[in-house]
Amino acid sequence: CKVGTLIPGILRPYKHCQHYYPALTEQLGHIVVCTPSASSDENKRTTIRSLVGSIAAMPSDIRCRYHVVLLDEMHRAEMKICWQRFIKVVDAIPGSVNGIDAYQENLAEFFGAWCEETRKLNLQQIGNKVAVPEQGILDKISGLSALRIVRQELGWSKRGPLDDLERALLEFAKDLETDNSFTQGNINRDDVTDWAPRQGRCFLRVHYIARARPREDERTNRVQHVAPGTWYYTIPGDVDKTPAEDWLTLRRSSVEMVYGIDRDQAGTKVPLRTSRGKSGGLNFVNNYMHVIARREDNVYGDDQDFCPSLFSVAHARHQYQPDFMTSTVPHFFDKAHVLNERVAYTQCPLHYHTTPDKTDYLDSNHASWFRLTCMIRQCCGGVFSCGSNCTWLVQPEADDSVWMKRKARVRSKKRMRMQEVFEKQFFSEDTKVEDTAGSLQAMLSGKHAQFVNRKLSYGMAKPDLGAIASRQRWSEGGVVLLLQQLHRCGADLWIL
Repeated sequence: CKVGTLIPGILRPYKHCQHYYPALTEQLGHIVVCTPSASSDENKRTTIRSLVGSIAAMPSDIRCRYHVVLLDEMHRAEMKICWQRFIKVVDAIPGSVNGIDAYQENLAEFFGAWCEETRKLNLQQIGNKVAVPEQGILDKISGLSALRIVRQELGWSKRGPLDDLERALLEFAKDLETDNSFTQGNINRDDVTDWAPRQGRCFLRVHYIARARPREDERTNRVQHVAPGTWYYTIPGDVDKTPAEDWLTLRRSSVEMVYGIDRDQAGTKVPLRTSRGKSGGLNFVNNYMHVIARREDNVYGDDQDFCPSLFSVAHARHQYQPDFMTSTVPHFFDKAHVLNERVAYTQCPLHYHTTPDKTDYLDSNHASWFRLTCMIRQCCGGVFSCGSNCTWLVQPEADDSVWMKRKARVRSKKRMRMQEVFEKQFFSEDTKVEDTAGSLQAMLSGKHAQFVNRKLSYGMAKPDLGAIASRQRWSEGGVVLLLQQLHRCGADLWIL
C-alpha cells in the first residue's frame, strides 16, 4: 500500500473525460456487471436487489453489449428458478409507445423506480433470517411498488395494457415470500443460462452462471494444478488449435484424478478449478464473456469486436445506482473522447446507509482509512481497489483461446518444471485479496486508476461479527500477498 502513498513519483496523474456521451461506448466491446453470490446471507431477495441495480445502471443509449451476470457459486436450484422468474419480469416490460419501439427507455424507467424503492433496504428486512418479509417490504423488493409508481407518476397507464407485467410481478413476489431453503443442483457440472431480448430491442443480456464445484476428497491437499484428488478435463488435440467454443463442452467431461488409478487419457490435462474462491468465479465469467462475444448474435461485424471491455464487480449485498456507469465510464477516456488504455480500473467507495461514519468503529464505510488515502492517491493516479464497486478495463485477447501455458510450480520426478495448461486468469488466484493484488500489479506496470468519490452504490452492512471476519480475510490475504511479492521481486522492488 505504501507504494502508492509514499512514492507518487512512479505514477502520474491523467486527464480524463468529464461527461458521459453514448458515443464513448462505441469504443468498448461490451460492459459486464457481475454479481457473485456465495455466502448464506446472500439469499434470493438480497441477490435480486443487486441485479435490479445492475440493470438500472445500464447507460442511456448504450452502443455496446451490456451483460448482467449472476454468479451463483452455491448451485442453488431455487436461486435459478427465482432468476428465471426475474427474467420474465424483464421480458414483460412493454416495448412500444404509440407504435414506436421504446423498450430500452421503458426498461430504464421501470428499473430506475425499482432501484429507488429498494436502495435503503437492509438485511434485517430482507436477509436470510427473515422468514416472511412485511407486505410493504415484499412489494418493494418484488417490483410491485415500482409498477404503481410508473403507473401513477410516469403515465404508464396511458401507454397501453400492463397485464403481462403485473402477472409476472405477482408470480415473482410469490417466489420471494419464502427464501430460507435451498437445494443444490448438479454441482459437478457448469450450469449456464442466457437471456437476450427480442431482436433489436436493446443491448441488454442477462446470464445465470454456476461454475462446477465437484466435491473433493477431504484427505487431499487442495492444489491449483492437476494432481491426485483434483478434478480435471482433457483437451484431446493441440491446445493452440482448439477453438474456444469447445471450452464448456470439454469441461463437461471432467473427472477426478484418483490415487492409484491410471486413466491413461491421451491429450492435455487442464485443472477444472484452479481457485475455489471468488477470483476463480470471476475468471470463469470473464472467459465465458470472451466465448459468447464471438457468437453470431453478439458480433458487431466491425472493429468494435476487437475493442477492450469493462468488467465491473457488484457483490450481492451492494446495489449499483442508475448513474453508476454514466459516472464511471468517462474516466476511461481522455479529453478527446478516445479510450485511454493506460487506465486499469476505477473504484467507487462502499456505502452502508445504516452505518453512520461517526459510529462506524469497524470502518465498514472505509471512511477512516480507505476514502482518505484514496483521495490522497488520487493526485497521482494510484488508487487501490477494494473488490466491490470496482470496474476493470479488460484488454482483448491476442488469440481466440481461453487457455494459457506456464511452467508448473511442482517439479516432476525428473526434477524439471514442466509446462502446464490452465484457463486464462485476469484476476489473481494466488491470494484471498485478488483486488489488492490486481491493484499492485497495475501500479507497478505504470497504469492509472481513478477513485470516483460518490455514493454510487448502496450496500447492506453485515453484522459486526461478519465485518470482523472480512477484516481478518483482508489481513491474511495482505500478509500472503506481501510474502509473494518479496519472494518474486527483484532488487528494485525490495528498495520500494
